[in-house]
This record gives sequence, C-alpha cells and structure tokens, in this order.
Amino acid sequence: MNSELVTYVWRWWVEAVGSLGLPLDRQTSAYFMLGLAFYAIGAAYKMLTQKEK
Repeated sequence: MNSELVTYVWRWWVEAVGSLGLPLDRQTSAYFMLGLAFYAIGAAYKMLTQKEK
C-alpha cells in the first residue's frame, strides 16, 4: 500500500463517519469508530474460533 491510497481511504473513512452526526469532531469520531470496528472484528473472530464445550 502506498501513502496516497492510505490517505484516500482515511479521508473517505473520516467523511463516512463524520456524516453520522456524532457529537465529536470528525477526526475523533473516525478514530473511535475505527477502534470499535476492530473490537467487533476481534469479538467475532473469538466467537467463531471458540471450541464447543
């Protein structure tokens, strides 16, 4: 990945999350939602890989 692609994706993410109308500024909302997305992915992975008891 080059820096132009990363910059484009980040700007797209900030615009997408910023349009949700959260009571934070756009950049903070983007960081918060990115953390939430990674947390959800981790929780889903953990749930899917658990052994049945």
